[in-house]
Amino acid sequence: MQSRGLKLGAIASYLWVAVHIITNFLYAPILIESIGVREYGLYQIIGSFFAYISIFESSMSSSVLRYYCQALNTESNSEAENILAICRSIFRKMALSLIPIGTVLIIIFRLFYASSFSLYEINEGSFMLGLLLANMAVTMLNSVYLSGINAQERFVFLKMLEIVEQIAQPILCYLVLFAYPYAFTALVVQLVISILNAMIRYFYATKNCQVKVVLHHHDHALSKEIMAFSMTILLAQIADQIFWKADQIILGKLYSTAIVAVYSVGSQIYTNYMYTGSTVSQVFFPRISRLYNQEDGEKKISDLFIKVGRIAFYCSFLVLVTFIFVGQDFLRLWVGKGFAQAYSVALIVMVPFTIDIIQNIGISIMQVENKYHFRAQIYLLAAVLNIFSTAIMAKYMGMQGAALSTAIAMALTSGLIMNFYYYRSIHIDIPAFWKNIIFIIMKLIPAIIISGLIIKMIPNFLLKCLIIVGLYSIDTYFLAMNQEEKAMVQSVVYKFTKRKERS
Repeated sequence: MQSRGLKLGAIASYLWVAVHIITNFLYAPILIESIGVREYGLYQIIGSFFAYISIFESSMSSSVLRYYCQALNTESNSEAENILAICRSIFRKMALSLIPIGTVLIIIFRLFYASSFSLYEINEGSFMLGLLLANMAVTMLNSVYLSGINAQERFVFLKMLEIVEQIAQPILCYLVLFAYPYAFTALVVQLVISILNAMIRYFYATKNCQVKVVLHHHDHALSKEIMAFSMTILLAQIADQIFWKADQIILGKLYSTAIVAVYSVGSQIYTNYMYTGSTVSQVFFPRISRLYNQEDGEKKISDLFIKVGRIAFYCSFLVLVTFIFVGQDFLRLWVGKGFAQAYSVALIVMVPFTIDIIQNIGISIMQVENKYHFRAQIYLLAAVLNIFSTAIMAKYMGMQGAALSTAIAMALTSGLIMNFYYYRSIHIDIPAFWKNIIFIIMKLIPAIIISGLIIKMIPNFLLKCLIIVGLYSIDTYFLAMNQEEKAMVQSVVYKFTKRKERS
């Protein structure tokens, strides 16, 4: 049953990725057309500020999941209930702390952009930050129930709920923006959807998963341990947000909201690219937690790292190759001619980012083994250096300079330092991992070359994409996949055809 749940969770994750990417790409032109380029740029900058607040919630969620899974593995229901109660208490205090944090953040926002934004943009931006803080409080208070559902591997429910949320948000925004064509309108809709989502997760966790939050005893040592672990994850996530959001904040200061709007289109592409490989790794957190306690768990975890990395590479490399060939055509169809520079912004970051995507399961492994502090320290140092290099490179090279600064930082950390750490400290067989990836790339070269030659003679965008995907898929199945991967594909195709026959 666990194996079946993982497969269904992985399939649901990739379905969510597809829906997420499609709706995001549909959402951006709706917003740009409805509220204008400058308002859209403001919307993206506020999103950058909000990202720094939202990391508090996600860091605590990871801690809850780790300690809750440990308690479930020892079959201690009372301890599991107690852990959730302790974490809920911490979350409530953190939600209250958003009031002073938000006040300071709004003051910083108004002072930082006083010279480059109009008074209207500053006032609207302050109001939008208030809305995002309210959204943050809702999701934070609901996180213990989200962790409870995750720990019981109800991934299909969670992903289907997220899919509904992804579809509902642009539809509701499209309807409401007719009457109120402002950037803050989208955030009001987002807040309403978050409240409904939190209510559904609460009822599902308590009724279907029997998740109970009961304080059986005060455990100050455990509370400190959870907070220490959370701070480690928080440190790494702050670094991640500096990587991905500092560029837009700095460009907004150096140039204008219009420049940020163009850059944010490129950033949306590489952000959506991230989901092609990283989403499915979340499904494996409970399994890694179980393997860690087994006698031969170290080897099994290493094998899982390679197995998941290969599957993630098939998906992410297809997206990268397709974007290289038809990315410029896609941008013209998606947002128009005024955003051509977004192609180079996206591509500069996507190439080194591929390493991080295909090794994303390493994050879950480090969290389970309580070794996440190294990644936190390295990424924070690189992120701080990235701020200074982005400010310099963006000044002389514009938005391409900002993207190049982030790409160099990613190549050094994810490409070199983290691989060395995985090999020496976590004992992942990194040489074997890269032998697998290089083997796959070599096998895919024929499909890439043939695709590039054929699409030069075809003007139709959709037909180009179909040719690339078709040749890539055939080459992957017959030349790159191992027997286990082929069996997985055959199993999915067999089940699909059987269902078609029954219907």
